[in-house]
Amino acid sequence: MQFKYGARFALAVAGHGCIRYENRRYGINLGWSSDAPFPEWEFRRAGVSGNVDPKFPLALYNRVADDCVVCAERSYGISLRWARDARRADPHEWVVEGDFPVFRLKNLAAARRGDAYLLYGEQRYGINLVWGRRPAGGNFFLEPLAEPALPDAGDYVPGEASISTRRPQTWAVEWDGREGLDFEAYATPIRSPYIQNVTCDAATVLWRVGIPKGWDPRAWAGRLQARAWVAPAGTATTGGTLYRTGDATRPIEAGDATGTYQYESGVTFDHDVPSGSGENDYWLNRLSDRPVIRFRVTFRDLRPGTVYHYRVECEGVADDQDRRLANLVLADDVTFRTAPDPTGNPRVRFVAMGDLGPGDGQPSYFYDVFDLFHNVCRSRGPHLWLALGDIDNDTDGHPNAMDPFFFHVYNAYHGRKDPRLTSHTRAARRTTVKAFRSPPYCGLLGGLPVYPTFGNHDICNKGWPSSVDGCLAYWQKAYRGGFDLPSAGWDGASARFNTGSGGFFYTFRHGNVIFLSLGIPDLEGCDLGNGRTWTREWAARQEEALRDYLASLRGEIEKTDVWLVVYLHDHHAIIDDGGKYPELFLRYGVDLALAGHQHFFRHRTVWNGPADYRAVVAGVGGFGDTDPGDDCKRPGFVLAEVQGNVLRYWKYDTHRCDAEGKPRGRDALAPAIREYCRITKTGFGRHIVESTEG
Repeated sequence: MQFKYGARFALAVAGHGCIRYENRRYGINLGWSSDAPFPEWEFRRAGVSGNVDPKFPLALYNRVADDCVVCAERSYGISLRWARDARRADPHEWVVEGDFPVFRLKNLAAARRGDAYLLYGEQRYGINLVWGRRPAGGNFFLEPLAEPALPDAGDYVPGEASISTRRPQTWAVEWDGREGLDFEAYATPIRSPYIQNVTCDAATVLWRVGIPKGWDPRAWAGRLQARAWVAPAGTATTGGTLYRTGDATRPIEAGDATGTYQYESGVTFDHDVPSGSGENDYWLNRLSDRPVIRFRVTFRDLRPGTVYHYRVECEGVADDQDRRLANLVLADDVTFRTAPDPTGNPRVRFVAMGDLGPGDGQPSYFYDVFDLFHNVCRSRGPHLWLALGDIDNDTDGHPNAMDPFFFHVYNAYHGRKDPRLTSHTRAARRTTVKAFRSPPYCGLLGGLPVYPTFGNHDICNKGWPSSVDGCLAYWQKAYRGGFDLPSAGWDGASARFNTGSGGFFYTFRHGNVIFLSLGIPDLEGCDLGNGRTWTREWAARQEEALRDYLASLRGEIEKTDVWLVVYLHDHHAIIDDGGKYPELFLRYGVDLALAGHQHFFRHRTVWNGPADYRAVVAGVGGFGDTDPGDDCKRPGFVLAEVQGNVLRYWKYDTHRCDAEGKPRGRDALAPAIREYCRITKTGFGRHIVESTEG
């Protein structure tokens, strides 16, 4: 890596964070920052520009102090002073050794007295830096300032092409923790089509419909008629390939999904929606009070990297008050894009964000994040969404909550600008809720596939079920029942990893990016409540499978244009120094690690010796919590793009925030890019990281 005199950079020490200007009572005004590296340092050489030449001494300049650091005696802490305080006319006393971005710092003035190298070391006063002997490897990491750049327009528009009156409109709102608010608004008996498991040559679409109460779903699952057409963009959907229920060649599968919801004792599928007056009535909202049929179609023989659109027609009921079946147009013109072939330097775009749900109270920015997420996804065309856990942070993974608090928000479909309506149903009452403020909403998840990882709330953090480990039963109904996750592989190692995972973890490849979704590691810091089966049985199996799988990837990810992206819920497992998972990621060449759990945006480069990876925490889906330590700071999401040996990402903020990251109220909407980062892969586990904060 070439680096120029006068270029700005952040200066990090492995395991301890970045050195920043900081007012101190004793010692030089320098301190540590574990968050958001700030490029406040420069290498300078009087009268010289161009690339840094290690043969010549240079000055170490701090932009905040507007001064250079020099070696000079002081009463407290390490013997470092600002050049003005030391009355040093010539601050050119530093020599850099090694290859950027990892290097050593030698001070020529300190060398005259013995130990010449700047090292981390405990101090009673001031910053923890000491003078010492030459370290075996580089002990500083340089992160340059990136030149800001905006993402280009997308290569497709995920979701419905435009609002159609023939398609049932779907959305639902819950606000301020008032359970039972416009209770009957949740009774919509439809889960609109959403796409899953998109590969180079196939894609799966799922949807659910309700049928009149009292009808036996086991009998009717085989009777309902459904049709789906898929065609390349530019060809009419009905002019494409037709799939139908009962067709042996191009089938649509149908089955009883009633059991994927939670019922009160003795209640099956003929219970009226309750009034909402009872403490537990809330759990019988939405599809949980009626028989439900689940449909699944896999479009096959598709072309890599190609834009398609589809149409879905299905028998069902469109409203809770309907008593007769009708032929419903559930998707009229929904667009998606197949995964590209790895050859030819394809571009891969994805979004990442977790910790969703309307929240237990204010402040909650859940619907505001969705507004910006929907608009950016429609304009920038990401190919997939890495959902970083706590898909339902509101109800701890209750099976009845996935529809109102996930699918009917992120897959909302409607065109009315009237935030006072809690849903589209005839029974919904008017409120003063500020939600869905930026229509139209076009069934985004119909074209944008979601690849989730589960969080501590998805696996049921609270012990509501009476059984010892009822959380896994909830998890199967809500999380596993809601997504069609990759279960095959593109080679033997990936197939073994997926088939032995129990659905808790999986891997898939999209172009030249290998994605790895992990369950919550068995670590302190992310309490799983009563998730005992996962912790005791599967967490250790995941770690063993992970080591084998990562080892198998080396020959592939040694290529600088093949990227390994790991994501999971618990931020401790990606960003804490010295943990076993960060050590694994460094050893096996992970390029980018993403996590949630922490409800704010945080990022840093984790490194040890020559190996490094970028860690990004984005549990900023807007979940509201009255706990001041758990409220959402800097709500938004990350948009990333990979092409060749470069990965870039942009962190979007939804609101104006104060210095601590707290939004200045729900009406302080000010969409902006908070951070831009450019990562160039130079080898196995080696990168040049450039970033800038907005």
